[in-house]
Amino acid sequence: MKTLAILAMATVSAGAFAQLWDQSNCVNGPGGGFGGADRSSLEGTESTFGFGAQGGTINNIMADDFVVTGAGWNVTGLKFWTYQTGAVAPTITGVNFAIDSDLNSTVVNAAASFNVSMSNIYRTTSTAFLDTARRLQLVEVTGLNINLAPGTYWLKYNLTGSLTSGPWVPHIPGSLPQFGRNAQQSIAAAAFAPALDTGAARGTDMVFTVEGTAVPEPATMAALGLGVAAMIRRRRNK
Repeated sequence: MKTLAILAMATVSAGAFAQLWDQSNCVNGPGGGFGGADRSSLEGTESTFGFGAQGGTINNIMADDFVVTGAGWNVTGLKFWTYQTGAVAPTITGVNFAIDSDLNSTVVNAAASFNVSMSNIYRTTSTAFLDTARRLQLVEVTGLNINLAPGTYWLKYNLTGSLTSGPWVPHIPGSLPQFGRNAQQSIAAAAFAPALDTGAARGTDMVFTVEGTAVPEPATMAALGLGVAAMIRRRRNK
């Protein structure tokens, strides 16, 4: 029974929970913010603190792409970073999202389950490193069960909050690793267009992660299956 249990655990670990797509690094000043917090600062000529991702009647939608690899993914969670200027405690009250293979649709749907917490990151200018007006909030969408075949997908989302400012979503500062700089924005559910930092005159990448399990490759599953069968035969022959 111990051998069979170990094999069963191996089968589970082949598709264990993982951070499948990590586009979360927006910190370019570790420990360099107010009170030793991290900061995500604009650089050079960058001038956009954050892009409008206001849900509700405003209905601005952000989108960025990610690539599903291997035999496919089962997405169980998402993470977004956002802020409302002046917030000192979590203010996000709603999250809407969709995962599509193209940008043709601007339909996003409410997340049934999510958590919001204040991160240890402040969004600042390129000079006012101790500014505390824009503390990023971490939004974690949980309880998903979305199966995706290999390919490129667009994550589309917006948020609602209890303050009048935003919600806004930051982009990855230009000196950090980039992911194509092809984020998109839909204003009032109109067609998507590139989300540009007008000061830097270039495209941007949004800050998010995709979490879940990677579907095991057929060869891996076949090998595990043969191992289980061999152990069963061995036990029967004893």
